[in-house]
Amino acid sequence: MPADIYVRYLRLKKQDVVFIGGSDEHGVPVTIRAKKEGITVQEVVDRYHNLIKKSFEDFGISFDIYSRTTSPTHNKFASDFFRTLYDKGVLEEKVEEQFCDEVTGEFLTDRNIVGTCPRCGAEGAYGDQCEKCGATLSPEELINPTNKNNPGHGLVKKPTKNWYLPLNKYQDWLKKWILEGHKEWRTNVYGQCKSWLDMDLQPRAMTRDLDWGIPVPVEGADGKVLYVWFDAPIGYISNTKELCDAHPEKWGTWQKWWQDPETRLVHFIGKDNIVFHCIIFPTMLKAHGDYILPDNVPANEFLNLEDDKISTSRNWAVWLHEYLVDLPGKQDVLRYVLTANAPETKDNNFTWKDFQERNNSELVAVYGNFVNRALQLTKKYWGGVVPACGELQEVDEKAIAEFKDVKESGVILLNLPLALIGGVIILWLTSGEISIPAIIGFISLFGIATRNGMLLISHYTHLRGEGMGLRESVIQGSLDRLNPILMTALSSALALIPLALNGDLPGNEIQSPMATVILGGLLTSTFLNGFIIPIVYLIMNKNKE
Repeated sequence: MPADIYVRYLRLKKQDVVFIGGSDEHGVPVTIRAKKEGITVQEVVDRYHNLIKKSFEDFGISFDIYSRTTSPTHNKFASDFFRTLYDKGVLEEKVEEQFCDEVTGEFLTDRNIVGTCPRCGAEGAYGDQCEKCGATLSPEELINPTNKNNPGHGLVKKPTKNWYLPLNKYQDWLKKWILEGHKEWRTNVYGQCKSWLDMDLQPRAMTRDLDWGIPVPVEGADGKVLYVWFDAPIGYISNTKELCDAHPEKWGTWQKWWQDPETRLVHFIGKDNIVFHCIIFPTMLKAHGDYILPDNVPANEFLNLEDDKISTSRNWAVWLHEYLVDLPGKQDVLRYVLTANAPETKDNNFTWKDFQERNNSELVAVYGNFVNRALQLTKKYWGGVVPACGELQEVDEKAIAEFKDVKESGVILLNLPLALIGGVIILWLTSGEISIPAIIGFISLFGIATRNGMLLISHYTHLRGEGMGLRESVIQGSLDRLNPILMTALSSALALIPLALNGDLPGNEIQSPMATVILGGLLTSTFLNGFIIPIVYLIMNKNKE
């Protein structure tokens, strides 16, 4: 969804963009499914690829191509990519002990080994990832690892040869590229990358002892295939090649998209795949030498389902193809709810109750009413035909100017009655004791300052989003929001009237302790608006220059 929204936006701006997706078909889960159903792995991936592809099409995901990693194009491309790294001497050949089934002697994949997660303590964590906390793991890190396929069979280790990507040799480059060169990345992405790079990266095996996958194109590698997280991201490139080869008149060559330094590569993923897209795949691209690197990787946090983590292995999910059958014609409802509830900064939760409320309250009541009014007015004044867009007239420009700051003007005008209310409450202070009305009056004044401060921050952020430099945006934002600050001063002056009536003004002897509190509140308002909030904003954004 996030990628589809972004691509649609770029297309509306007439940008040259290609939207690539595909089925990763060399994972271990499909081999487990094939064994359970008594069919071939190819039959399993064919079924699910067609199902997923059609579901995306029906849901309105506008891929330019949605292909697969079992295609002949990908098979050759991934194989050639590996061979290039091998011929350049990038990959390290190592013999290490790996887990295998004690009874059958079969090497077990990371996914076939389960145990206790060393990070969060969750049971049933896989040898490659904990589905509870999302941590990326290795089988050796698991506490009390067991054989998932055959729980009664023990685990033993025996030596095997594989080829490793030496991430440790690229650690300094990764630190400079990410930690210095991409400080604009999302906090969760940057933070996870930093936590990995603060540790000592270790070589990672790019091959596996399996019979399902792309064979390792090296002599003496019989019975070995490319690691799924080596060949899967290469699918972005091979799928682009497949598209360009089929329609060169529209898309040009695939090299235009992957080897032109003017091209921006953006990955939309979940947070459990950050390490693969930000560390492993970029290292592969850098080691190869012929490709551009990711420009941004906007990864979302997890979206839970009814307060429980979504898990396909546990069948705890909303399956898209079933939704499309059960709720025909409701694609946009789900698109809206998923967008409104997107876990961009923290884990979020999808519930059917929230789905219902957003549909009824936001889409039907708010948006539906807006559309209905627009249609009724079009029918009434334009005979049911939307008039062609023409040049803006003077009256149009005037209306736009009048409504430009109508919301802010309303908030600013609200300061006046708030200040007067606060002043009336202060009039109740005939004694020198702190009272509830006095506290309410103080909170009213503080609220005025806070709201104006929020207006300032909002405008700073808007100017930054328009590409203005930090220093310029602070200066311009302060000038643009001079009105709210002046209105705060005026409101504060009005609030001083009751104090004047009581004889409690600066220069006179303060008659009541509460007057000191009120004057302190007014001083705080001015200080907050004119100094503290801009300084805090500068500190929070000092790394975004």
